[in-house]
Amino acid sequence: MDNTNNIDCDKSNILNESTFKALYDAHWLRLFRYALSHTKDQAVAEEIVQQIFESLWSRRSALQIDHCTISNFLTRAVKLKIFDHHRHLAIQRQAQPILLETAEQSANTTEDTCQFNELSTQVSILVSQLPERCREVYRLNIEEGMTYKAVASRMGISPHTVKEHLARARHYIRENLQRNYNDPILF
Repeated sequence: MDNTNNIDCDKSNILNESTFKALYDAHWLRLFRYALSHTKDQAVAEEIVQQIFESLWSRRSALQIDHCTISNFLTRAVKLKIFDHHRHLAIQRQAQPILLETAEQSANTTEDTCQFNELSTQVSILVSQLPERCREVYRLNIEEGMTYKAVASRMGISPHTVKEHLARARHYIRENLQRNYNDPILF
């Protein structure tokens, strides 16, 4: 089955196109059968063998071909790919329940997104109706994430005043949203 004696290499033993084709023809079927016997899936076995030969070809300039050991090299490479395949399957089996749970939890994502966008729009409208100083404090603290101290420093007011403006803004927004959305979960 191994016709490596018929494979000619140039004097440097570097893999050239004709040598590669001869290796492919000599070993493909044996490697495919080996992969198929361990994966029980024809498409996976073909993919594994194809990946081995692609890797061999892409590294051809760095490889020195030794006809005594090429068969063992290719077989070992297929074994490693088969191990990788089985490892990948095991990870998929472990992840499948988590993925199903995540899919179930995100089933209402579109509806939730629409509700969030609507609520966000309402909050933006309400914020724009706040008095100027109160609106500026709210935007700096809530939207830009600045601390009370930073807002106070930037606006030239005390941190206590920042706290009072935020309390008024939150009260105004909460009160108006309750009137419009009468949803106890929101508040």
